[in-house]
Parts: sequence; structure tokens; C-alpha cells
Amino acid sequence: MPTLILTPRFTEDAQSLWRAALQLGWSVERLQSWRVPDELRQAQIRTISVYLRDGELQRDRDFAASEVELAEVEFFVEKILADDRIPLTRTAVLDVGVIAGRGWAVVEQNAAWGSGIYGCDPVQVLEVLRYASVPI
Repeated sequence: MPTLILTPRFTEDAQSLWRAALQLGWSVERLQSWRVPDELRQAQIRTISVYLRDGELQRDRDFAASEVELAEVEFFVEKILADDRIPLTRTAVLDVGVIAGRGWAVVEQNAAWGSGIYGCDPVQVLEVLRYASVPI
């Protein structure tokens, strides 16, 4: 049985989803805080690519990255994934980058199903999408 997990914020949309989920026989849980429970934190890096470099789309370079760049971004993202204060969805795309003079930063979090693959491993992308999907 699917489970709908609602944020602690009460909105009209959340109430509509709650009622619809109950009508479909789903289990519904509302988070008591913005912290994602440990049982839902199964985040891991599945694939990485360099989307922009110095403001330029990297498609012409086949989204290439050096081993040093990949190691740096993996180290940074692993710290983000391990931080209990940072709520992340089960399947997401994290856009990260280097801010000149400051270092690595998270730019934004996107839904996995709403992002292009931009040189990422398509097999890994499909695994993430499969995890984000419900069989029909």
C-alpha cells in the first residue's frame, strides 16, 4: 500500500491530497517537523555530470569532468546527504556548483522526473526514475 507523507504545513492542497489518499486506501503520515525521518533518508549519489563551466553549457565537451572535480563534488554532496538538518526528497537532482571565492554550494533541488540528464549515466537516471515511480 502506498504511503503519502505530508509536510508539517497545513495547506488546501495538502488537505486535498490527504482526502484523496484516504479515498484510495493509502496510508497517510504527516511529518511533525521539517526533518526527514531516518527511515526515509536513503540518499546516495547515483550519477554526476558537469552541466555548466564558467557559465557555459558543457554539451560540446560531452559534460566531461576531471577526476579531481568528481572527487570534490562527491565529497561535498556526501556531506550534504549526511546532514540531518537538510531535508531532501527520496529522489532528487541536486544542482551544486562552485561559487568563486566561497567554495561548493547547493544551487537548487529538483524533482528527478523533471530534469534533463545532461551527460549523466542514463542507466542510473532510469534507476532513479524507477524508484520515484509507481507501477501502473
